[in-house]
Amino acid sequence: MSVPITPLSTSPQQLAPNTNPRSSVSPSFALAVGKVLITDADYATYIDPQITGPDRTLAIHFMRLMPANMRGDFVYVSGPGRVLSNHRAFAAKIHFAVRQGSQNGSRVPRQFDAAYPCPASVTGPYIRQCSAEGVTAAYGYVTPYCGNTLLQSGDAGELYLGGFGNSGGGIDAGLAYNSDNYINPYVRTSNAGYIYSGWTNEGVAYQCGQHLGMMYGILNSQTAVFMTGIPDEDPTQFYLPPSLVNLSNAAWNFFVPPSDFNNPGTWHGNPTPCTNCTAKRMTSIAFGNGNDLGNDTSCFGACSGAGTIEWDQVVMGQLIQPCSQNPGNSATCTIQYFPDGSWEGLIQQYPSAYVSGVYYQAGNYNQFVEGINLGSAFQLRKKKVTQGLPFHAYRTPPPKPPPCQGLMPQHGSSPGGPCPQSKKGESGQICC
Repeated sequence: MSVPITPLSTSPQQLAPNTNPRSSVSPSFALAVGKVLITDADYATYIDPQITGPDRTLAIHFMRLMPANMRGDFVYVSGPGRVLSNHRAFAAKIHFAVRQGSQNGSRVPRQFDAAYPCPASVTGPYIRQCSAEGVTAAYGYVTPYCGNTLLQSGDAGELYLGGFGNSGGGIDAGLAYNSDNYINPYVRTSNAGYIYSGWTNEGVAYQCGQHLGMMYGILNSQTAVFMTGIPDEDPTQFYLPPSLVNLSNAAWNFFVPPSDFNNPGTWHGNPTPCTNCTAKRMTSIAFGNGNDLGNDTSCFGACSGAGTIEWDQVVMGQLIQPCSQNPGNSATCTIQYFPDGSWEGLIQQYPSAYVSGVYYQAGNYNQFVEGINLGSAFQLRKKKVTQGLPFHAYRTPPPKPPPCQGLMPQHGSSPGGPCPQSKKGESGQICC
């Protein structure tokens, strides 16, 4: 499967003003790409002078972690309401959900800034990146290190793209982890629930630690697209430039979006299928078996106290032609975006006490390291949890288990034969 990624022209007549709120006092850390930085003072050149004391020390620590060819400004979120960035204005992009309710932690509606287009969610804890209104597609890479995860029975860790319609409709399209060491693709919509028809290679099971590419978008009122697969190159080590990106062992689905993903017009002078829709990128825990914030102690990518789920080179824009499929064989779609980041809305998290993330942006790609830990008795559980895998632990993934789709046992391509391995289906049943 191939994915052309095409930045829009950056000529002044085509680009709207950059909506990035950062007005730097110090230069952007992206300007340090490839430079030799040795001392703390070298790194401090790229930190606003108003950031002092422990915050300045922590900022230098984060900046030292970035590879020399992938440097950029960052935002760090940790604990209730704490935000740190090497540029103070950049941290203003973070909004927190407000949790209200009784001390026993019963689930309550989230509260968000009413002026912001992404609506509140009522399903579970999350870290969410939303686009500006009128943006209807997203692309990026994610590396789930599942060793830093412990999920209660019925819960799932989810990493996905998607969007919101103009009157409450929604699409989630991405990858789910259910404590079985496999990552499975899925699509669900507000009007149809989980989508089981129209898939190519739905039964694929990716390994923890694999780098995976994802694309989602609305092509028109009758066609939405989700694609995922393994990129040819390691996106945590190489910037994959705007070009043709090949995804192997891919799964995809062309499906009908909810009816409110339909309000054609323009955004920043370019066509959009829905002027008041938005796109999103999510790290989340989906509750099951009656679990909620009052009784759930799951952790996803953050049991050790620090996030280890890595998102890379996330961009948002519009799907354009060519975008088509040869079912069962191949698919090609194209996303077009503004490299100046004007497509971005805000980063949101809920609840703020239980999620953590490092966000930094260099050049025209975004990188995030995230995780969610709902356990209040962290120290009691710490000894029971396998610590997070080191970054880039997998170079050659183990062999993929045989496919298993729906409740149809398969052996090779012959339905009905013996099944040497088993895994859970999307509804939790044993399907092989």
